[in-house]
Amino acid sequence: MFARIRNFIGLISLSKTGLTIVKSGIAIAALGWLISQNKLSTETLLSIVSSWWILPLLLVLLFSLAFQSIRWWCLLRLNRINLPLRKVLVYSWIGQFFQMVTPGTLGAEVSRFYYITRIVSNAKTKTINSVFLDRLLGLAAFFALALIVLLWVRPSFSEPSYILFLSGSCVATLLVTVATIVWMGIKEKRRAGENGQSSTWGRLLLWVGIASLFSFTAAISMAIGFQISGQMLDTPLSFSTSAVNIPFVMIANGMPVTPGGLGLGESISMLSFAKSGYVRGAELMFIIRFCLLIVRLPGLLLFLALGFFSKNKPHLNKGELGGNI
Repeated sequence: MFARIRNFIGLISLSKTGLTIVKSGIAIAALGWLISQNKLSTETLLSIVSSWWILPLLLVLLFSLAFQSIRWWCLLRLNRINLPLRKVLVYSWIGQFFQMVTPGTLGAEVSRFYYITRIVSNAKTKTINSVFLDRLLGLAAFFALALIVLLWVRPSFSEPSYILFLSGSCVATLLVTVATIVWMGIKEKRRAGENGQSSTWGRLLLWVGIASLFSFTAAISMAIGFQISGQMLDTPLSFSTSAVNIPFVMIANGMPVTPGGLGLGESISMLSFAKSGYVRGAELMFIIRFCLLIVRLPGLLLFLALGFFSKNKPHLNKGELGGNI
């Protein structure tokens, strides 16, 4: 019986390895296609290392990472997991690193779930809720920024029908986000009533509102990052062009198709920015990816320092779980 179990586990491991090889092959094929189409070249790398714009770009991306971490901290507080912000920053940074080397955002979600549930017992559902809402608010912020730009600046596109598609996607994403928040609020109020705890819509709206503010700020920072990347390529683009084109690029990078969205993100960036008449979209995303790797690399050092496979659980300080804050 145990031999069969070991064989079954071996088959699963083998299938995961094969799937990783396939996804890596897709990434290599996508990058190869972009290079063959002259959408990526060695000049792209040279523009990164030879431009002084890399310093403000790294700074902007670092701020974006910090804003995303604070957003998640707010959502943990909403779920009554009252960890210090410094711990959440560390766990989020580790997750950001693994997001670069695993398919889609899977590495970030798994590592964040692991660390929180390792510290706080019986908090699996709350942690999943916080991570899910964190991703949803992050995506909604990109689409909200794009919608504001569409209504305020009214940029032009090579295909007018694309404006309707983008606008519809923005509205649909925001409606889904609002519906999810309302559903979670109703569910929390029902659960709190069953356990004799207090639960108010004001508390929900407070923490979601603060998290949304930081999420929107992170989206603005990322849009500025793409704009700076254009300066590094000596092909400037406006903030409005950056803001309306990055939502689908972020979705592509989050899809579990290639490691970190490598190749897929560049391809979608090329297609998306081309709608606005900007032909170097793939290079923009490649520069952003390279600089994100630099910014997120300390997450690996934090991961090694914490000892991911340590048998000793961190001590849970009093007050880090529960409360009405």
